[in-house]
Amino acid sequence: MSDERAALKRMRVQNPELTEELGLFLVSKSTKAVDGGIQWTFDPLHKTWSPRPFQADSFGELLKAISAPTLVVSGARGFRLEDEQDRVSKIENHRFVEIPDVGHMIHWFEPHVLASELAVFFAEHGP
Repeated sequence: MSDERAALKRMRVQNPELTEELGLFLVSKSTKAVDGGIQWTFDPLHKTWSPRPFQADSFGELLKAISAPTLVVSGARGFRLEDEQDRVSKIENHRFVEIPDVGHMIHWFEPHVLASELAVFFAEHGP
């Protein structure tokens, strides 16, 4: 169990409000047993650099091309890009929802609020 607690401690560096119960559940779903301990199960490519640098203008054109109704959900706390609202505004048919008292991991800390916003959005826009 000490390996799981060490993993939880690492997760709390970025998410200090992570409860023991939720944290240990997430550790159980995001690690696997290996000789001598546990190992994270994320895709190692997730931690590599893209072969192409990010280009804001190209990304903006991509956002402008989105024609489907789009729900953009963000947590009120934590990291925000300076040009976030400008980027979001490029999506013609969008609704922006900001969930208070949560950061990036909305699905961890406010799953019911997120589910409610999704249910309303899908009810309005159908299949």
